[in-house]
Amino acid sequence: MRGLIISVFILTVSNTWTQIPDYFGNNPSWHCGYWFNDVWGNQDTHTEDFVYYIGADTTISGFDYKHIYRRGYSYVNGTNESYFNEPTNHFVRQVGRTIRYFDVSQNTDSLFMDYSLTIGDVNSVLLSGCGLDQDTIQKVDSILVGSNYRRILYNDTVQGVAIYEGIGHLELFSEHSGEMYIPGCQGGGFSYSLYCYGENDIPLWDASYSSSIDCHLNVSIEQSQFLDFKIVPNPARDFIEIKGLIKESFQVDIYSLEGKKHISSSTSLIDVSSLNQGVYMLIITDSNGNTSSQKLILK
Repeated sequence: MRGLIISVFILTVSNTWTQIPDYFGNNPSWHCGYWFNDVWGNQDTHTEDFVYYIGADTTISGFDYKHIYRRGYSYVNGTNESYFNEPTNHFVRQVGRTIRYFDVSQNTDSLFMDYSLTIGDVNSVLLSGCGLDQDTIQKVDSILVGSNYRRILYNDTVQGVAIYEGIGHLELFSEHSGEMYIPGCQGGGFSYSLYCYGENDIPLWDASYSSSIDCHLNVSIEQSQFLDFKIVPNPARDFIEIKGLIKESFQVDIYSLEGKKHISSSTSLIDVSSLNQGVYMLIITDSNGNTSSQKLILK
């Protein structure tokens, strides 16, 4: 019997580690940024703070692609704010543990990233043109994102690059420099940033390497529209109270980090005694569809 239990345990762990995540099936979104200084022109500094999201399914040459959109704000010299919500020219699809994309300029279906690479393999696709000296995988690790493990491929274990399966890459560990899918290099007068990632508006990963997830996925909502609230107590055991809300109508949803909804309520006093100990995500939505989230810890 003991041998049977051990075998079942090993099989369960093996299945968990080898299961391929669905990169685009759970409404993913990525908080990113872009900075550019026109050093050869009028010296203006351009900044963008935005979220990538899946906009629509598109069939091209017999293949079904996900069309990536982005929404957020752009600034010139820290002012002149303008809002955008627009499609990009990125069309992507998942094939096993790879991402392929439709190259608009070449009218071809091409490999973007192969996450099944292992130590010693050359990663010559994703970061092509970034001017990096090291393009060989030095280390392979994994991280739990929601209910799935995602592989991490390291081109350099000291400074970066680190490539996170289905999420994006960080060029430098000490910064947020990186991108979702496009080769987000650092360079003279420009930089790209990858801050965090989530699914179904639930934050699941950020680039701070901390034990807590600090992820803002509502970039398109003006600061004045944010729902400012506090969970009391937090950590909690039996009941929590939502304080600070000035909205007359709102809904509170409590999710596990795996994305399962456990509680929905329209009152500020909520019974959470039925939930197990652990970390949850509490999301508040007002009557206008604006959302805000905070981490809830149950003990």
